[in-house]
Amino acid sequence: PSNMLMPIIKQIQQYGGISRGELGLRIASLTPAKAKELKIPSHRGALVLHVKDGSPAATSGLRVHDVIVEVNRRPIHSREQLRNQVALHRPGSTIRLGFYRGDRYHVVNTTIGKAISQLWSIARAYPALAGSYYQNQDSQHSPHTGVVIARVDQTSRAWKAGIRPGDVVTSV
Repeated sequence: PSNMLMPIIKQIQQYGGISRGELGLRIASLTPAKAKELKIPSHRGALVLHVKDGSPAATSGLRVHDVIVEVNRRPIHSREQLRNQVALHRPGSTIRLGFYRGDRYHVVNTTIGKAISQLWSIARAYPALAGSYYQNQDSQHSPHTGVVIARVDQTSRAWKAGIRPGDVVTSV
């Protein structure tokens, strides 16, 4: 559905391409058993497994075994949901994270860092487009502003919908 692409289209229109954000974390979905072990009062969220040195997460004071349960006051139920929420924010923007460290709830504001990979799958945020991979359009060599389809798996939903390598997404 077109509403699935709106945050991406908004970035394309406003900035001429997509720039994905990241916090510098390795995460897993919280399980009830792990919540009990860590004395976390919630059974949902993203468990921090690793914090990259010098990353926005490290700068904000996040630690291994913290459990992120909110982004901008919206509940986070899984690692996928956290990854998708962070990826939709542009690098340099600030988000509010709510997290548990043991049984204590904390809030921290952190600045989103830039994701390293320039080729990314839109399916992380939009499962209906699984199998398609995008990258920013080279504006110096193209009259179009948008993102270019770099690769599409031939057995994917995206392929079946008619999306092909070389297509440029400029609007919905």
